[in-house]
Amino acid sequence: MLIVVGFRRAVAACLLACLTPATLFAQSTLYVSNFGGGGSVSTISPEGIVSTFTTDVGNGAGVVFDSNDNLFVSDYHVGSIVQVTPENVVSTFATGIEFPGKLLADASDNLYALTGQLAGGYAQITKITPDGQVSTFATSPAGFSAMAFDGAGNLFATSAGDNADVTKFAPDGTVFPDVYTDIGNYVSDMVFDDTGTLYYSHIYDAISRILPDGSINLFVYQEDLGGFGLALDSFRNLYISHNSPNKVSIVDPAGNVSLFATGGGLDDPNFMAFGPAPIPEPNASVVMVLCVGLLRHLAREKQP
Repeated sequence: MLIVVGFRRAVAACLLACLTPATLFAQSTLYVSNFGGGGSVSTISPEGIVSTFTTDVGNGAGVVFDSNDNLFVSDYHVGSIVQVTPENVVSTFATGIEFPGKLLADASDNLYALTGQLAGGYAQITKITPDGQVSTFATSPAGFSAMAFDGAGNLFATSAGDNADVTKFAPDGTVFPDVYTDIGNYVSDMVFDDTGTLYYSHIYDAISRILPDGSINLFVYQEDLGGFGLALDSFRNLYISHNSPNKVSIVDPAGNVSLFATGGGLDDPNFMAFGPAPIPEPNASVVMVLCVGLLRHLAREKQP
């Protein structure tokens, strides 16, 4: 039932709905790279409905969006970064990258990829500029297994294998080794929330977190919970991808675990990223017709 609280307010609401881009009203969608089945990217709606977004990205590993809503996917086996525009145009963005995995983007749309094979992780962090120039950003004898940006633009990366340590790379290039030490074994992914708390998954059964004061505690433990990739929404719900079986779990801020999505093309799901939910163009026309009809009706009622 539509309750009209005033002619002027209704006019303003309709004009806002008609003149504002439809994507403003779209809810965020979770994009998941699938390593299996030849590779693909799935989308998961806020209701947990899984759909295939694209199959033209090879063996998808990392996924990330830039500030223009372009999606970038790392093709692990081919050694390239694939770009998918908001219009769903797929092209090769960068090549010659050895086994790219996790992808991140900074505020200037530079991409960062965990690359190269190493026991329990990756050999280095590779940087790709917006024009596709590839360079080595950081190396470590211990390798890297996970990385994440905090709200200030600092890049944090964990060492590979047992007894992982965390290195911080400041935006000005300063390196702070071992800002946290011995945080756990085989960290598979990590993500910051808006308070500066760092969540990270142990590849087997646990999600731990490092609080802003530097203290480390176990957030939630459950058999086979560790999964692979992590993503965090604006409500601080944590999402975890699993490949045995193929599913995505959700952990609420209180630590309660439940199934978020399964099936629908999820095949060895890897890393995840939140992005825009495209709304078909005809919807804008429907809104316009409804608004015009409502305004005409209200205008007739205003006549004496």
